[in-house]
Amino acid sequence: MTSISDTFDQLCVLVALSYDETGDGGFESRLLDILKLVKSHPQARDLFVEKFKIMLSSRVTPLEVVEFCMRELQWEEVKCFALALYQPSINPRSHALAGLISAYEEVWPDEDLYRYYCDRSL
Repeated sequence: MTSISDTFDQLCVLVALSYDETGDGGFESRLLDILKLVKSHPQARDLFVEKFKIMLSSRVTPLEVVEFCMRELQWEEVKCFALALYQPSINPRSHALAGLISAYEEVWPDEDLYRYYCDRSL
């Protein structure tokens, strides 16, 4: 039987593989699969927080995974971790981290990039 952690990791691999896809909705549907997995296992929050932190520290999984999920989840631990990493003069990923941090705001500038969030705001 596949563990929640393994399933999460497999979904992240699929997201990374579909990152450059355009037009077919594959990338967003895989992001949504991750969000659904996380939401359906609230008992594994600590595990997922650690997974999201690892994503923020690595270059393997697109940061959009964390951004997409945190828009809805609004987990403060992940935001604090991102803020600690945010160092524009040192960290080349700071621009992407700024996008993640903005997902916690009431109005999210990147909302229009995702049908899931556009449909919810109607």
